[in-house]
Amino acid sequence: MLKNKKALAMSVLCAIASVGFVVSASAAEQTMHGNLDEVVVEGSADVLPGGKDVLPGGYTLKTSSVGIIGDKPISDTPFTKVNLSNKSVTSFEVPGEGLSSALMNVPSIKSASSTMYNDVNIRGQRVNGYQFYINGVPGLLTQTNIPTNFIENIEVTSGPAMSFTGTTTQETAGGMVNMVSKRAGEEDVTKYKQTFSGKSSFGEYIDIGRRFGQNKEWGLRVNAQNISGETQVLGEKLTARDFFMNLDHKDDKSNTNFLAGYRYVKHENGVRWFQYGNGVTNIPSAPNAKNNYSFQGQQMEYDTWLLTLNHEQKINDDWSAYVNAGYSKYDLSTNYNAKSSAYIIQNNNGDFVAQSWSKTFPVSSYYAQIGVKGDVKMGEVTNHIALSLDEAWYNNGSGIAGVQFNNGVHGNIYNNTHIVGDPLPNKKFGTWSAKSKYYGISLADTIDYGKASLLLGIHSHKADVTTYNPDNGVKKGNETSRSNSPTYALSYKPTDNWTMYASHTESFNKGALVPQSANGNSLQNASEMLSPTKTKQNEVGIKYNNNNFYTALSFFDIKQESNYDVKRADGWYRVQDGENEYKGVELSASAQLNKWNLMGGVMYMDAKVNDAQDKSINGTRINGLSKWNGVLGVEYVADDKFSALGRVLYNGSATIKNETLSVPSYCTLDMGVKYKTKLSNTPVTLSAMCYNVTGKDYWITSGNTTILSNPRTVMLSAEFDL
Repeated sequence: MLKNKKALAMSVLCAIASVGFVVSASAAEQTMHGNLDEVVVEGSADVLPGGKDVLPGGYTLKTSSVGIIGDKPISDTPFTKVNLSNKSVTSFEVPGEGLSSALMNVPSIKSASSTMYNDVNIRGQRVNGYQFYINGVPGLLTQTNIPTNFIENIEVTSGPAMSFTGTTTQETAGGMVNMVSKRAGEEDVTKYKQTFSGKSSFGEYIDIGRRFGQNKEWGLRVNAQNISGETQVLGEKLTARDFFMNLDHKDDKSNTNFLAGYRYVKHENGVRWFQYGNGVTNIPSAPNAKNNYSFQGQQMEYDTWLLTLNHEQKINDDWSAYVNAGYSKYDLSTNYNAKSSAYIIQNNNGDFVAQSWSKTFPVSSYYAQIGVKGDVKMGEVTNHIALSLDEAWYNNGSGIAGVQFNNGVHGNIYNNTHIVGDPLPNKKFGTWSAKSKYYGISLADTIDYGKASLLLGIHSHKADVTTYNPDNGVKKGNETSRSNSPTYALSYKPTDNWTMYASHTESFNKGALVPQSANGNSLQNASEMLSPTKTKQNEVGIKYNNNNFYTALSFFDIKQESNYDVKRADGWYRVQDGENEYKGVELSASAQLNKWNLMGGVMYMDAKVNDAQDKSINGTRINGLSKWNGVLGVEYVADDKFSALGRVLYNGSATIKNETLSVPSYCTLDMGVKYKTKLSNTPVTLSAMCYNVTGKDYWITSGNTTILSNPRTVMLSAEFDL
C-alpha cells in the first residue's frame, strides 16, 4: 500500500515537469514566428510593491536578494534560490502556526515543526527562527512560531551562504531564510480580515499602507493581528498578538527602510514532540493527531521586541554605500514544559514518561553592518564589487537551570487522557549564561564578460564566546575561533532563457555547546564547547525561464564535520568525529497554462555518515532524513472571482538512532477555494482552506526525535478591502 502511495505521489510531482516542457516547447515555437521580446515587456503585469515581478503562476518571484551582492534575477543566480511571493505565504498560512506551512512550497525544505516551533530541514540541515533573517538582518528571532502577517515575501537559499550573507551568531549550513517585510505600495491599502480555525480559534488582522510626501517619497505600512482560542488539537489554546510598523523613504539619492515590531504569545497544552528510549525496537504507529499529551499547567508565554534598519546611499552613478542594523529582545518568561520540549517513549506499546521543568529563557541580539558596492568597467569586462564589515552580538540565558518537577508523570500515546502532575513550582530566573560576539568582513566580486559570469567571494570572521554561571553571573570560560569561508561560481547563458552554472560555497560555525542530555541520555561532557564545524557544498545546475514556465535542476554534494553521541564505559558523550555527506538532486518548477497555475518540485538526497571512528555507524543514513520529498501546488482560476487550490506534500521514509528504527513515509493533501465579491460596495474575499484533508496521522522526523502531525484543520476567512 505504501509503495503504491509513494509511486502515485512521485508521479503527481513529476507531472509538473512534463507540463512545463510542453509549455516551454509551445513558447519556443512562438519565438520562431514573432518578436517575443516586446510581448514579454508589455505583458509583465504582476509587480509587487517592491518592484519584483512574479514568475509564472504567481507563487515565486523573479528577483531575490543575494546578500551583499544585491538583487539578482533568480535565473542568473549560480546556486539554488527560491523567493516565495506574498501569494505563496497567504495561500497556505495557518493562523498561529507561523510560516513553516509556506516554506513547505520549497522542494529542498522538509518540515520539522510542531504547533510550538517553526523548525525545518533545508537539504538535511536543521534550521529554525534563530537562523532566520528579517530584511537581511540575522539573529532577531527564536525557535518559537513566527507570524506571517507582516511578511511580503520569503527568500530561500539552499546550502551554505556565509560568504555573501555576512556574519551571524546562529549559523546554519543548510541554507538561508530571509523574510522581507511589507512596504507601502503606489496604491493605498486598507484591509481588515477575520479568520476562524480549529475548535474555537478566532483571528483579526489589519493591514494599512500609505505613501505620502510631495513625491510620495515616504511610505508607511502597519500590520497587526489578534488570535485567541482553541486549536484543532484537543485542549490546546493559543493567544497571539502582534504589531508591526514599516516606514520607508525613497528618493534619487537614497533608499531607507525601518521596521519596528512587537509580539506576545501564550501557548497552552502544546506538547507533541517525542524521544525514544532503549526499550523501543519498532516505532509505534502514529496515534490520533488530535490527542493532547500536555500535563496540567503546561504552557509557554513570551514576548519579542525587534527593530531593523536598512539604508543605501548613492555615491555616484556606479557606487553606493549601505548600512544594515537590527536589535531584538526575547523573553520566555513562563515555560512549564517537557524537558527539551519532548516526552520519552519507552517501549513498542507507546508508554512514555515525562521529564518536565520550569525554565525561563531570555535572549537579546544586536547586529550592525556597513559596506560599499559598485561597478568597475575594464573594456568588455565589468566587475560588480561588494565589501562589508559587520558585527553581531548574542546574549542568551539558555543555561539557566530548569526547576524539574512532575518526574512521576507518565502516559500512553494511544490514551487521550489529561495528565495531572505535581503543583507547578516557582519560576527560576537568572542572568546570561553565554555572550557571543562575531566580527566579520566579506568581499565579493561578480565578473561579467559576454555570456559568462564569474563570482569570487570570501568571508572571514572571529567568534568570541564567553560562558557564565547564570545563577551568579560569574565568568566560567572563554572560547575564540576564526574561520574563512570562500565562494566561487561560474555561470554561462547560451541564450536569454538558459543558464548553466557550477558553484562552491562554504560555512563555518562558532562551535556547539554540549547539552545536559539528548535522547533521554545524560551527557557526561555537558557544557563542553565542541570545535567549530566546517561545511562545504559543490553544486552544478541548469535553469530555464520563459514567459509561461520556469524550472531549475541542480545536483549538490555537501560535506560537514559531524557531531554525534557515543556510549563509553562511564556514560554517554557528545563528540566531533567523522563526516556527514548529503548528496542529492533537486528539481523545482512553476508554470502558467491558461487558467491553471502550477508550482512545486522534488528532491532526492542520499545522506550518510562517513569516516567515523565508530565503524558501526559508517555508511548509515543520517538520522531523521528521508531520501525523497516533494511538493505540488495546483491552482485553477475560473474567472476573476473564483479560484480553487490544492497542494500535495510527500516525505519518504526515514530512520533514526543510526538506522535501528524506521519511520514510515507520508503524503498529505491541502485544498481550498477563494471567492471575491462585494458587500455594500466593499470588496471582500471569502476563503475556505482545509489542511490534511484526509485526516492522516503520521510522524514527522527531526534528528532522533519524532513530532506528531497536525490533525485535519479547516480555516475560514473574510478579508475586506476598505
